[in-house]
Amino acid sequence: MSIEKLQEKILQAFKEQGLKNTLSIAEKHGMVQSTVYRNLKMTQVSITPSLKKLCNYAKVELPEHSGVNPRSSKIIMDAIQEVWDGSDAHAKKIRRLLLVAHSCKMYLK
Repeated sequence: MSIEKLQEKILQAFKEQGLKNTLSIAEKHGMVQSTVYRNLKMTQVSITPSLKKLCNYAKVELPEHSGVNPRSSKIIMDAIQEVWDGSDAHAKKIRRLLLVAHSCKMYLK
């Protein structure tokens, strides 16, 4: 399940609980409204701790990772080996690029 679908599912669950906007959700669960808004209405590239809390409050199960180990893909590992300089700083930049590509749905056919 994509993060976008997860956000929709959480919002629907809150609506069914009578919480129709991010302010009412924030007030009910003692969260800052802007945090609720960012996590439910804005594009997310990863599941944040706040989004996990909102899943819990909405009684929505977090999607489980597919269980496929990325190391099992020779294509992925070859690409990383080709571009990565071995440093932690560069690894973080590559991670960010992958997350941005994912958020832009660049992986779709």
